[in-house]
Amino acid sequence: MQSIGTLPAESFFLDTSSGYRFCLYFPPAAGTRCLGGIVYIAPFAEEMNKARKMAAMQARRLAVNGYGVLLIDLLGCGDSSGELKDADWSNWKQDIQDAIKLMRDKINAPVSLWGLRLGALLALDLARYPEYVFEKIVLWQPILQGASFMNQFFRLRLANDMLNQTTNSNQLQPARTLLSQGHTVEIAGYGITPRLTASIDALDASDWQFGTNVLHWLECVPDQVVGFPPARQKIIERWKENGVQITAQTIAGVQFWMTQETSVNADLVNATAHIFPPTSI
Repeated sequence: MQSIGTLPAESFFLDTSSGYRFCLYFPPAAGTRCLGGIVYIAPFAEEMNKARKMAAMQARRLAVNGYGVLLIDLLGCGDSSGELKDADWSNWKQDIQDAIKLMRDKINAPVSLWGLRLGALLALDLARYPEYVFEKIVLWQPILQGASFMNQFFRLRLANDMLNQTTNSNQLQPARTLLSQGHTVEIAGYGITPRLTASIDALDASDWQFGTNVLHWLECVPDQVVGFPPARQKIIERWKENGVQITAQTIAGVQFWMTQETSVNADLVNATAHIFPPTSI
C-alpha cells in the first residue's frame, strides 16, 4: 500500500448554480475496498487557511483506511468563485448539498460529514433535517452559537483599529454598529456583510435535534487540561438527554487553526482515523 505522503489527490472545479467551487478529492487508496465517502467542511476566514495542512493530512489518512474524502472551498472562500461579500449561510448549505451529491455520484457507499469550527456548525445544521441521514458526523472543535463566534471575530477589527489608529478606543465604531447601518466591514482582509452576519447570528445548536445521525465530537485541549470545558460539557449532556447519539473525546495538543505558524495535531488525526476504521478492523 502507498505511504500516506504519496497518496494522489484530484483537484477540480465543481460547477454550481452560483459559480464554480474548488475541490480536492482523495480517493480510497489503491488496494482498499471503498467503505464510504467523507465531505470536509472548512472553518471560517483565516482559520481555513491555517487548517489546510491538517485537513489534507487527515484526508490522506482516511483514504488509506478506504474512504474517499472531498475537500471543498465554499462560495467566496479560498479558490472558489465569488467573494465573501457574495455569500451567506444558505449559499454555503447549498454548496455542501452539491458536494454530497457529487460524493454519492463518485462512490456507491455511505457518506459522512466532517467539519472544523464553523464548518462543524454547518454540518450540524444539515444534520438536523430529516432528509439528511449521514453515516457519521465528526465535529472538530465545533462552534455552537453563531452570534458568540461573530462577536469574537469582530474583536479582531477593534484590536487592529487600536493598533493602527491614535484615537481613543471608545471613539471607534464597533463592527456591529457599522453592520447595523448596512455597511460591509473589513476584518483581517475579509469583507463581512450584514447579510452574512445575520445568517450566522441566527444559529444556536444548543437545543437542536439530529434524528438518527451519530455525532463524534473531538475537542483539542492544552496538555494540562482534563475533560471538556463546563459550558460545552453541559451542551453534550443536554443533547444526550434529548436523545442525540454522540460520543465526545478531548485530545491534548495544539489548536492548529489559530497558531501563528502552520501546525498539526497528530493525535487528533489518529483519533479521527479510529472513527473511520479500515477494512481490516
